[in-house]
Amino acid sequence: MRAPLAVAVVAALAASAAAQTHIMIPDSSGDRIMLFDMSGTLVDQNWIPDGAGVGYDWQTPKDVQQIGDEIWVTDQVSDSIARFTVANPPVHIATISGGLDNIRGMGRVGNKVYVSNSGTGNGAPGQAVVVYNLDGSFDSLFAAPDPFDCTDFNGNVLVADIAGDDLRLFDPAGNFLSVFHASDGVSGIDFPEQIVVANTGPAGAQEVWSAGFTAPAGIYRYDNQGTQLNYYAVSTGPRGMAFLSTGEVLFTESTSVKAFDPATGAVRTILSGGIAPQFPGLVTLAPSCDPDVNCDGSVNGFDIEATEQAVNGDFTNFCLPSADLNGDGSENGFDIETEEQRVNGEPC
Repeated sequence: MRAPLAVAVVAALAASAAAQTHIMIPDSSGDRIMLFDMSGTLVDQNWIPDGAGVGYDWQTPKDVQQIGDEIWVTDQVSDSIARFTVANPPVHIATISGGLDNIRGMGRVGNKVYVSNSGTGNGAPGQAVVVYNLDGSFDSLFAAPDPFDCTDFNGNVLVADIAGDDLRLFDPAGNFLSVFHASDGVSGIDFPEQIVVANTGPAGAQEVWSAGFTAPAGIYRYDNQGTQLNYYAVSTGPRGMAFLSTGEVLFTESTSVKAFDPATGAVRTILSGGIAPQFPGLVTLAPSCDPDVNCDGSVNGFDIEATEQAVNGDFTNFCLPSADLNGDGSENGFDIETEEQRVNGEPC
């Protein structure tokens, strides 16, 4: 094993904060991605702005998800998926287009990304789930009744069905397995939009949450067998949700981002007016210009070595989501050089 480089380290860099999780929310009114911390505090309302035709041109950004070391954004009207680096700020990589029409939510299951599609324009298949590989290439598709979101449920694909007001379960190849939760749209969920799977039950038990957009509108909560546990009438038209460090549930609706306490039902407004927030997604970001890339609490040659390993595909000792340290959209020797400069105290 090659010994790490001996470097001079500025004392002020000896301690380092760990990577942090944030909440991304598309704003289809401002054609942008907003960024919040895990307490619900707004960090940057214009974190990813519209490309205005330079690589991508948002009209109704709907869902945003971290897909490995990338950020993907679906657009319901421009019928495309914009891809960015996981950086701060993100850098546009490429845009997936063609074969999509009226797309909504998406989710990663294994090494595939499942995208809900409804229309037939642009050569799109109509009501179906379109499947992509992690490099953005097309993989396959399968029929599903008017899907509005897809998410991972124990290695299978849980799909929101707005035609039948149900949650349907498919295997990764698109074979129908079961109706996870059947609703009549009157006494149960109607027009399910985003689905979130979380360990929010007793002793961390797995549960499924979904936003019911039309009456009886609200946030619905199910156990891992699909039995409804709770219904929270906190909104007349919720779209999506995320779980905050405060114990509250953040949710989006027409022109607001809000949060409610499941224990008390208390609702507070986080951001309102001039926005049309859609489906939240989580992203793990490194602290700005943090050279402690192996997260051992020290800044030294081991961080340079970890960067070199990550650039060559080995992330064993690299704790950040991406080795693209200079934010140019590629992981290569220039990122190793950037890390060497940071370890030696050069400013970003």
